Amino acid sequence: MISASKIDLKDLVDQNRFRLDLYYRINIVQIKIPPLRNRKEDIPLLVEHFMNRFAPKKKLKVSKEVWEILMDYHWPGNVRELRNVVQRATLFSEKEIQVKDLPDDLVQQDHIERIVRACQACFNTGKMPYSAVMQCLEARLLREALAEANGNQSEAARKLGLKLSTFRDKLKKNQDC
Repeated sequence: MISASKIDLKDLVDQNRFRLDLYYRINIVQIKIPPLRNRKEDIPLLVEHFMNRFAPKKKLKVSKEVWEILMDYHWPGNVRELRNVVQRATLFSEKEIQVKDLPDDLVQQDHIERIVRACQACFNTGKMPYSAVMQCLEARLLREALAEANGNQSEAARKLGLKLSTFRDKLKKNQDC
């Protein structure tokens, strides 16, 4: 028997909310798997797996924009949510999964919120120290503003509430991020 729980059963046993004898019957081998938001490197492999599972004959590709959305999303529904998103996208896609093939709640996510959640995940997993996360956050905000302004640095600086010279200095400082 394989069972899964997002709640620590030992804590429930300690609170007398889960039977001790049942806990010892099912607790033979514990495998703790972190949530998907803390292991973003698994997303490409899972997407490929699900595409092959749901549409093996289509030989679908994934657009760059979709990859960015999938990698930045916080996945509250974990792998099950990712599976559902890919299954839906394979139904509506012909050759390439594009942004229009994704559910609205993934696409309409606020850009800033997406960036902050992605950087927060880097910090929470311990992969990056605070200073590196903050530099990454700044670099992503600058790139996002520049993309939204179609490459116009003056407009991007205005959107971020920065002087053009400050914006350019920050861009230069963060060019390697």
